[in-house]
Amino acid sequence: MHSSNTNINIMTRMFHWFLIVLFITLFMTGNNNNGGDAIHIVSGYLLTRFVLTRIIWGFMDDENALLGNYLHSPKSILNYLLKLFSSTPTEFKIHNPAGSIMILIMMTMLVAIVISGLLIQGLFELMVYFCRLLLMLMTRKPLSQTKYTLFCHTPC
Repeated sequence: MHSSNTNINIMTRMFHWFLIVLFITLFMTGNNNNGGDAIHIVSGYLLTRFVLTRIIWGFMDDENALLGNYLHSPKSILNYLLKLFSSTPTEFKIHNPAGSIMILIMMTMLVAIVISGLLIQGLFELMVYFCRLLLMLMTRKPLSQTKYTLFCHTPC
């Protein structure tokens, strides 16, 4: 029996562990209204950076981390799944075809989550500025003298 960890470089290992930590942090701070929003936003930006770095690394690194190695035909995936029930297991250097397609799906979902988070944060920021502009128009005071937002009634 051999260890497949020798095939995984330090960048990929760091990505795996930071992804776990960031995902747990984002999950735990997602609905927290007691100051967890700042932690959630910073963790989201870190996740964005790690996902982009991993994608770039997947085009530039050695053969073990190349994203092209995760592409398998539907036929090879089906053949692998059918061989799971046989008595002769097939060994792979890094990931089997089913695991590879799962990784690609997970990376696609992470990119979708990152994009949706960035869009929601951007829309929230736009809404805050729009509400401040509306407040300025309603009070007929310049924006610099508008001290309160419509959300929390505290000084900005």
